[in-house]
Amino acid sequence: MTEETNSGSPLPSTSDQGSAAKRARMVSNLEMEEEEETTTTDDELVTAPLPEALALTRARRPNAGRKMAELMAQQMNEVDDDFYGTVYGGFGEGEQDEDFESPPHSSDEEEAEVDSDFDRDEDEGDDAAPVEEDPEQIERRRKRLNQKRLLERNKNWAIARINRMAVPENACDPKTQRQRLEEAKQTAVMNIASLKRFEDMELERKRRHQKPVQRRALEGPRARELWTSDGLHCITFLPEPPPAEQCFPKPKRREFRVCAISGQPARYIDPVTRLPYADMDAFRVLREKYRQFLETDRGGRK
Repeated sequence: MTEETNSGSPLPSTSDQGSAAKRARMVSNLEMEEEEETTTTDDELVTAPLPEALALTRARRPNAGRKMAELMAQQMNEVDDDFYGTVYGGFGEGEQDEDFESPPHSSDEEEAEVDSDFDRDEDEGDDAAPVEEDPEQIERRRKRLNQKRLLERNKNWAIARINRMAVPENACDPKTQRQRLEEAKQTAVMNIASLKRFEDMELERKRRHQKPVQRRALEGPRARELWTSDGLHCITFLPEPPPAEQCFPKPKRREFRVCAISGQPARYIDPVTRLPYADMDAFRVLREKYRQFLETDRGGRK
């Protein structure tokens, strides 16, 4: 009887897990050996000159390393498929690929280009004569293989991210009834304050636009009509009232005199010069100035 996970995908068997782990270990050992060879080569380049390598002197085999890239890519695909097929219940790609739209310059075109490069290299290796590859071609091929792995992992990562971004169904608000009542009370207070401000603004706007009331005075003759309890009807024509200026005359404005000598409030007026003065000292100075003025007019300027 086969056990199933919550998502409905079957669990991998023990043999499949063992084979996947073995392949992962093989790939990691190969990568470690490549890194050690690169480190050793760099150290030898720095410390001492390179001795003549055996790979440069012996003849290259026609099919040397032809299937290595394909084998490594196949092993990496199997390891990734086993990992993403078991973790989190597996990722179903049937329904998700229908909703997923690849961006412009998608990875499919790049994968097709990489695959065509590999196929071209393999076909040339089978048909043509054995040609020795330089380190630049080997490095370029290794970069293409790493790019292909990265594109495959990005595709699986995008599918997993879409699944994580899905909104859970029947999401409930964890707030209690008391918290909701408190929020409603605060909202009511804020609404009342806002309404009060709005009413004040409306009153101020109406006050500014309201025209002042002008009281019109009645002009011309007026008639007064009187009804008594005996049934008598009396009409009296009143004369035209005098203007308000005559009824309520304005008082005369008091004149404030200032002394012509000291500048203080004047209490007296000189009957000769008709100039105001405040005290006797100002009066003497005023008469002295008047005497000098008369002498100047009579005898000429001194």
